[in-house]
Amino acid sequence: MRSQKPAKWIQFVRAGVSAGKRVTGKLQGNVGLLEDAQDWSVIADLGGRLQFPKDIAVTRLRPDLVIYSMATKRVIWWELTVPSEERLSEAHEYKLQRYSDLENEVRGKGWSCHNMAIEIGARGVVGRS
Repeated sequence: MRSQKPAKWIQFVRAGVSAGKRVTGKLQGNVGLLEDAQDWSVIADLGGRLQFPKDIAVTRLRPDLVIYSMATKRVIWWELTVPSEERLSEAHEYKLQRYSDLENEVRGKGWSCHNMAIEIGARGVVGRS
């Protein structure tokens, strides 16, 4: 197995400010949900073809995007909706609730689960989710 190089970070500098001495080094602590695994699988609901991974749960629900790691038993899914701007909050809560039973089932099987909803208003406003 090939050893990985440690992650590096870059210190950004605002426009018009002297960079001075550049600082680089190892990232400290957790850098995100994807950090712990190397076996991520990604599936997307393109054309209504997504089938939720049966090793995780059997369901007829089809989130728009699913990323999962069998090694860490972590699954992340996103559901995108395009409501009118007046209904962004309502649409967000509806999508989270729609997948809450699946989320509970997956957690009950010992998986770490992240149920995410993204709203982009019909006129282009992006929700705060």
